[in-house]
Amino acid sequence: MLSPRSVCGHNAAAIPHATFTLADAITASDSVRSARHLRRSAERDPCGGAEPSAARTRSMPSLSLNGSVNPTSNAIAEPVIVGDVHGCGEELRELLHDVDRSVGAAWIILIGDLFTKGPAPHLVVDEILDRRLRGQRVTLLCGNHDQRMLLAFVQVEAGLDPDRLPRTERETWQILHKRKRIRPATELLVECNETISIGDGLGPRPWTAVHGGIEPRLGLARTPDQLKIHIKAESEDAEHWWERYRGDDGLIVVGHKPLRTPMLLRRRDGTPIVVNVDTGCVYGNSLTAYLPHSERFIAVPSRQHRGDKYRSLREVDASGSTRRIARRV
Repeated sequence: MLSPRSVCGHNAAAIPHATFTLADAITASDSVRSARHLRRSAERDPCGGAEPSAARTRSMPSLSLNGSVNPTSNAIAEPVIVGDVHGCGEELRELLHDVDRSVGAAWIILIGDLFTKGPAPHLVVDEILDRRLRGQRVTLLCGNHDQRMLLAFVQVEAGLDPDRLPRTERETWQILHKRKRIRPATELLVECNETISIGDGLGPRPWTAVHGGIEPRLGLARTPDQLKIHIKAESEDAEHWWERYRGDDGLIVVGHKPLRTPMLLRRRDGTPIVVNVDTGCVYGNSLTAYLPHSERFIAVPSRQHRGDKYRSLREVDASGSTRRIARRV
């Protein structure tokens, strides 16, 4: 178990803007270790459990650290970074079909929060596995809800009644269980929990994708992993981390904080330094992807109900602030 005094080598209490507890971080890290054991057990007995043979056959060979069955075929693929999917499987499928038509060879990167809240987490599982079977590279990054969902799976495997899970995780578990997708979903969650960030630091415009962001005073390399996943302003009237970022680590592409429209912040010389692709699909707005090489967005409208969460989505101004925008709404 991680030491209760540190997370990823830093004193968690000394890091500002964190919205997670130390107990959450330790429990999530331990759940990854437990899930790795479950995955090894499943690999030793690939026909065990209640999953149908088709789902087993698709999921087992697709899992790899680089997220690709045939990574050499993706050498010239363009990165496509997709915002928080949150179980909106139909929208993900539509968005990636649009990517197929307009981009061609694409390296798909899902920014985190894969399954919870939305009505079709099983379709998210299927879309990832189907694309990998066709040889496409799909990388999964860890979001805060992916940690919580993996912990829920581990607890149920250890004997907890699923009805005792928190509502969000319980409803997602029930859908995946009904659709016979528990095993492949667990494997994908283990995988994404092991991948905090990914990017290209060698090109003329280096970029990094991570779910939440970084602490600018620490920089990308020194920001603790848990903070990279969870960092978020405490309220709409608080300062966002990206308002203090000056681009020292290149372009940072994030999700986690849903906005009414995708955000792209630039330095005075026009260089992009922060992009937010979480546009609240699960709240009825849209699902958005960003292509860092061509500096463009692709989006599809959400099919979900628009309620109070949708109405609370904010725009950002040129500095990345939601404060002045919020006062005008």
